Amino acid sequence: MSGTVKIEEAEWILRFRTGDADAFEWLYNRYAKEMMDFAAGKLVSLEEARDIIHDLLVELWSKRAQVQVDQSLRAYLMQAVRFRVIDHLRRNMLHDSYKSAYNTSDNDVDNSTSQVIAYKDLDNAVTAELDRMPPRAREIYRLSRQQHMSINEIASTLNISSQTVKNQLTTVLKQLRFSLKKMLFFLF
Repeated sequence: MSGTVKIEEAEWILRFRTGDADAFEWLYNRYAKEMMDFAAGKLVSLEEARDIIHDLLVELWSKRAQVQVDQSLRAYLMQAVRFRVIDHLRRNMLHDSYKSAYNTSDNDVDNSTSQVIAYKDLDNAVTAELDRMPPRAREIYRLSRQQHMSINEIASTLNISSQTVKNQLTTVLKQLRFSLKKMLFFLF
């Protein structure tokens, strides 16, 4: 740990990393409210903030041996919350944009049936395109988009570098966009 971490904090961090439940309780009592307030200030619902903080604390505990704090513990935790909030907002924006685009179809047509068919066609097209890709690329895409894992979580799970995950994910998404644009061009 670097010299920027206070001695008292360094001792608590060391105890936390070795699985000391008292150290986890100390961390929770000292920082959870501030983390919650920060997340709640950025999100629409308090429930979303609670979920994010809960998930973050569970992940910190499960990966406690890998926790590396090179700055103050407060800064480390607040940065982790910030990244979680950003990921959550990105997912919601993407979901909302898909939902919005999906809901703006022609009102003269029976949308319930046509939407189901359109969704199934789109899902089949994405699945078919993914099946043409290398197994590792497919796996990275599914971990990212279906299991909502971060790039670092995927890298850790697959035991590869985060840059490899980024590169593979970028390639997969470009290919999917290209294929889906071709499909939409032929439909309209």
